[in-house]
Amino acid sequence: SEKAAWLNSRLDAFTRRCLEALEVPVKFEDLGNPGHVSDQSVLTAGRIVSDNDVRMTGQSMLLEVSRAVGGGVRVPLDIFGIAEPASFFPGQLLLLEGRNDGDGRGFHVKRVLKAPVEKMFSKARPSSEGFTAVCAAGPFSTTVDADMTSGAFPALEAVLEKTFDLNADILVLFGPFLDLEAVKDGMTVRAEPEAVYRHVLERLAILTANAPTQVFLVPSASDVLSDGIFPHGAYLNDIAQLPSRVRIVSNPSTVMINNIPMAFVNIDVLFHIGADEVGSGQDRLARLCQDLVDQG
Repeated sequence: SEKAAWLNSRLDAFTRRCLEALEVPVKFEDLGNPGHVSDQSVLTAGRIVSDNDVRMTGQSMLLEVSRAVGGGVRVPLDIFGIAEPASFFPGQLLLLEGRNDGDGRGFHVKRVLKAPVEKMFSKARPSSEGFTAVCAAGPFSTTVDADMTSGAFPALEAVLEKTFDLNADILVLFGPFLDLEAVKDGMTVRAEPEAVYRHVLERLAILTANAPTQVFLVPSASDVLSDGIFPHGAYLNDIAQLPSRVRIVSNPSTVMINNIPMAFVNIDVLFHIGADEVGSGQDRLARLCQDLVDQG
């Protein structure tokens, strides 16, 4: 399928970047198939998956390799021989050293190889000019009146005022602008949803007309006009013409600012990673953040 082909190509691309960044004397074509019995340790790469639909454990962990490395097979992982702290979660891409000794327990992991993040990604250097960015997340109001006055979104107004005072170069607004759950729980909304979003765009138009700010709007699955599916695209484009320097991006998305890649995602990624994580180490939150960055 198209999805499987995309996942396969992403895994291969990640693996090649890791090998290049680590500068190991192993070529992509020489990676070992974790499903093959071997007397010596080999280097392999794959995606972590679970062999069931419940929470992943150290006993239910599989490594899915690409078609080039091992025909797309899934092999059980034995992670209990790793000396250093390590963490695993479904969907994680990894480069592993170990061997399959044919004892029926799959691939025995000796260590997890992690490439330096600064060597993994773009070699483009940031512009010598710095920039100021302001980020804020909705919902921006607990009630919406029919007249849609400038004070309809007090939290949003505070963010726009701060952005203007800072003369910020970038403003990133994460939805929801009109929270579906809040509406279900009795939030007073005396205006049509489309009018609410048009009002938000009008307020942003005033900002961009008086400041050099580039605005990025990141959709939320809990917005009233969203289809509730993640990931999703820019669903506000058809409501009104976008003001100058206001851009609605997909969720998730990546943009380049002064040759610096910035990734936006409007969902609690750490919560979902942590729900199925199998790991060790003292600072769990720091570990989850590092794992996220390592995935690129």
